[in-house]
Amino acid sequence: MSSATINRLLAPVRYSTGVNGWRRPPRAPSGVRRRVQVRTFMGWDDHKEPGWLEIDLVAHCGGRLEGRLIWTLVATDIATGWSESLPVITRDEASVLAAIQRLRQQLPFPLRGIDADNDPAFMNALIEQWCDAPEQGMELTRPRAYKSNDQAWVDRRTGC
Repeated sequence: MSSATINRLLAPVRYSTGVNGWRRPPRAPSGVRRRVQVRTFMGWDDHKEPGWLEIDLVAHCGGRLEGRLIWTLVATDIATGWSESLPVITRDEASVLAAIQRLRQQLPFPLRGIDADNDPAFMNALIEQWCDAPEQGMELTRPRAYKSNDQAWVDRRTGC
């Protein structure tokens, strides 16, 4: 039986469930994504001093995201072009936050804000609360979804 025949025979069942035909309903954006300010590629004009970083995770997988692999947190300063890379063993919020804290200690200038991509490893309550804490004094921003030029500084370093 072909896939077209299966789709035709299952169509009445799919439409009777009321779930957008056979497609999944679109996911609602997380609360953190709704609260975090969006920064475009033109949004860096007012941040000329060092300490404003774009960050991203890079997988060392050889093109296949299977099995265990290691990640690298890549951070690039907008004003100076300074770039740091830190290993991240697992891609969870606690490991990413620990890497950001190590990064903050290694930088030769104060960390003022980070622009992280829309990855759940960055857009979560743990990192949002850490950045919003008064003793941190940091701003957390994110790029627009599916706009690759919004993170041009860090993507130039990672080759993405």
